Amino acid sequence: MISLVVNAIVIKNFEYANNVLSILKFPIEEELNEEQWGILINYILELNDMSLLQKVLPYSKLSKSDYLSALYFLNHSMGNHLEAFKNYSDISHLHAQLYNDHKYGVARTHTSKNLENEANLFKYKTYGYDEEKYWNGQNISGKTLLVLTEAGYGDEIIYLNFIRPLLSICNVVVACSESIKDIVKRCFNVSISSYTTPVEHDYWIDIFSLPIRLNINKPDTSPYLISDKNITYQLPNDKPLIGMRWHGDTPRSIISPLSYLESSFVSFGNLVSLHKEVISDFPVETPKKMLEFEYKNWDDTLAMLDRCDFVITNETSVSVMSAALGKHTIVIAPKRPYMCWSNKPWFKNVHVFPQHKIGDWIGCIDDASNYVRYCIERKI
Repeated sequence: MISLVVNAIVIKNFEYANNVLSILKFPIEEELNEEQWGILINYILELNDMSLLQKVLPYSKLSKSDYLSALYFLNHSMGNHLEAFKNYSDISHLHAQLYNDHKYGVARTHTSKNLENEANLFKYKTYGYDEEKYWNGQNISGKTLLVLTEAGYGDEIIYLNFIRPLLSICNVVVACSESIKDIVKRCFNVSISSYTTPVEHDYWIDIFSLPIRLNINKPDTSPYLISDKNITYQLPNDKPLIGMRWHGDTPRSIISPLSYLESSFVSFGNLVSLHKEVISDFPVETPKKMLEFEYKNWDDTLAMLDRCDFVITNETSVSVMSAALGKHTIVIAPKRPYMCWSNKPWFKNVHVFPQHKIGDWIGCIDDASNYVRYCIERKI
């Protein structure tokens, strides 16, 4: 029976796959190969059916990395964030061993943007990251701790939350993407380093490992970003200002149709695009009812976010920045939201509306629109 599900997923007969999954019998005795298990588990993850995942995962025969990845999402969805952080740390260390056989591995730092190939990603020792200085919980009072941010801009902002407990303990230096350095300096009052030529430090740590080292299961939900008040915009003030972000790097994050998104919110206020890119260059619909501004950098975007009364956004860096500013953030998400939006969001004043079914944005746009109408009518 389980092989029938996999075959249905491959040929995109999702209705049949869902019907069979709904009557799946346990224990699972049918044999699948690693690739088939990967297809099945990834599909269950996309369905965001964590109850089913919890039942199926023990029978799976996945690679160690894929198994840890599934466990990571499962633990986050159940609110077991600390266990999920440990899963991710295990994944990054496993990847590090594949490339360099080092004891510690930086998961996906932005050094990859400055190196010629991915194999060099984990060769941090070349750039002065001595594994003897890796922070494993030693007393760092009065010491200098170098924190290396990782992955994309959104993940950098999400995990910068975890440096806050360190600021009263030690001298924190952050190595982050060039384009957010000014934001990090302003918001956390820390020194900035580069990845490839790190400043002098007593210890270093990859930022994804911070919650493990600090034993944090529930993130601090209070705002921690501050916009540059010197950046101003001439904006109408006759109605609520509603910032909108709908396009992303993958089809999974592109909210469509755009015309429906616009028409669902335009009666509530003045719509303003939060896209840095030139909108006419998008290979999708162009907005008809939004104000447009030129954003030269992330500080420009942050300043506009701070002016908004509501931010309607997909799962991108903009959603994280809005939430970290403490803005009234409405995330229109895929069927399986990103980990910081699943279960209980990691930020105050955030409301997440996931797809009712994979690929269908209409239902969650309606949900978000009804919520904004409710807030405006009640002046929330």
